[in-house]
Amino acid sequence: MLTVSLLFDATHSIHQGTSEQELFALLEKWKGAEDKHWKNGKVSGGIYHGGDKLKEVLNRAYGLFSTANPLHPEIFPFVRKMEAEIIRMSCTLFNGGYGYLVLHRDVLA
Repeated sequence: MLTVSLLFDATHSIHQGTSEQELFALLEKWKGAEDKHWKNGKVSGGIYHGGDKLKEVLNRAYGLFSTANPLHPEIFPFVRKMEAEIIRMSCTLFNGGYGYLVLHRDVLA
């Protein structure tokens, strides 16, 4: 059974923080503990892995837009465009035609 300790516990104040080295050591430990389950074939349907090349592309794309705030489409119009394309693809997967799903940020608030 995997036990997870808090990243920021009593040994780290919010002002002191954690060094980058400590942070990534902990994240790598957590990742390794989780990966062993699906990499050994013990998980069915919980992991959708398209291969290492796809993972590299996704990480690069995320890195480019990681500071964007989709709540402000007037500042980040291309984030909104990508969001709309994902919604369109999702509707298509469920045989939804044009106008099948209309979301407005005021409705979601």
